[in-house]
Formats: sequence, C-alpha cells, structure tokens
Amino acid sequence: PDISGISPNTGMIIGGTKIIIRGKNLGERKEDIIGLFVCGSNILSSLEYVSSSKILCTTKPWRVGEGVITIETQTGGKSNSTLTF
Repeated sequence: PDISGISPNTGMIIGGTKIIIRGKNLGERKEDIIGLFVCGSNILSSLEYVSSSKILCTTKPWRVGEGVITIETQTGGKSNSTLTF
C-alpha cells in the first residue's frame, strides 16, 4: 500500500474525526485490509472501503500527539504513511 493523501490531517483527541485516506493499492476489497492505525490507535472497525485508492475511517479517543497512518493488507503487505495526522 502507498498512502499519498490524508484529509483532514488533524483531529480532536475525543475522536470522531472522519478521515479520507487516498493512495494506491489500499486493498482489493474491505476484507483485504487487516490493519489500520492512526497515530498508533487501531481504527480498523471504522473502516469504510470505497476503492483501492480511497478509504475512509473515523478516529476514536486517543492520546495527544502526532503520528503516521499505518495500513496492512493481505495482498500488499504493510506500509506507513510519510504524512502525519
């Protein structure tokens, strides 16, 4: 997977921020994605699959900080974004 865009790139620590993640090879289907983390917080349960180049998710309450988005797929392996949230 290759993450090329995150919108928005900030959110509240109370959670509830809907994030659009864009890139390439983000999974062949929803079930292909086996790991999705924002700043270390597991948000796989909120995953909304649109296409292999666009997915959506919603943050949950988490500690203050800045970090990467990590996605892992069965077919493409694991990748960390160079962009931060």
